Amino acid sequence: MKAKKDKEVVLKEGIILTCVSVFGTTVTLNSATLKHIKERHPEVLQLPDLYANIKATIESPDFITAGHTNEIVALKKITGTHKFLAVFYVERSRIKTLFITSKPDSFKRRGTVWPK
Repeated sequence: MKAKKDKEVVLKEGIILTCVSVFGTTVTLNSATLKHIKERHPEVLQLPDLYANIKATIESPDFITAGHTNEIVALKKITGTHKFLAVFYVERSRIKTLFITSKPDSFKRRGTVWPK
């Protein structure tokens, strides 16, 4: 039982960003996920304000589609480009990953969950 509590404390301490989705639930970005994003999707580090872009994508997306497992994908056009930021997250939980895409329509085939 104690080990579980210790793990929960570590996760809470590793939270970098907290957002409220369009569905009214809290979604967080933790340090482990940010490390994954930096390693696997370094192109997002070139966004002028990464955290503000992530927050805007979750809180005010252009549209949301279903993911492949239990996540959903929020997409928002990046200002001044033809590209979109795609944020994969689980409601009432955390961001799983994110990346930049120039093919937002490919996500719509998964089924639109929320249109703006």
